[in-house]
Amino acid sequence: MYHQRLSRHAWSIAVLLGSITWACSPATEQVVDTAQEIWLFSEEDAAELRVASEDWVILDVPRGDSLGPMITVERPTVIQTPEGPTIEMSSPTAFFIRFEPNSQGSDVDMSTVSIVAKRERFPRLKRDLTGKLADFLKQNRIEAEAIKVPRGRYLVDISIADTAGVLTVESYRLRVTKKR
Repeated sequence: MYHQRLSRHAWSIAVLLGSITWACSPATEQVVDTAQEIWLFSEEDAAELRVASEDWVILDVPRGDSLGPMITVERPTVIQTPEGPTIEMSSPTAFFIRFEPNSQGSDVDMSTVSIVAKRERFPRLKRDLTGKLADFLKQNRIEAEAIKVPRGRYLVDISIADTAGVLTVESYRLRVTKKR
């Protein structure tokens, strides 16, 4: 009888230790991918929005002169090229943009954020991308871990106003190379 009780206790302890060991082992850890991939626009939209070589011209947009909020594209990196500020990326990529009040301006009004892909010579041909990034708005920034864009060259305007209504618009070239 004593032997049976000991065996049952030993068995219970063994099961408990086994369960703890199994639950804590690296092989059973669940890896959760928190990066939600999102397409900014479809391949069909890309076919309409892609910029041809003759349209990949110098942007005539003054930068840094706005009294409105400052726009900083942190990722991917913005490269200053003869054609203007260019974002070179592969797809998917992290997309982090920060919006800050200008030293002379009021607070940033995040409800005015707008990101639009467009064709320079065809002003009606554009796609508002803001809604697709709405879930990634956090305080004064956009933080998206896995943005996907079809391969090609595009024009993108990013704009935001402050609480006094002063607007900042910055234009970028977006060059999407191979997929990762």
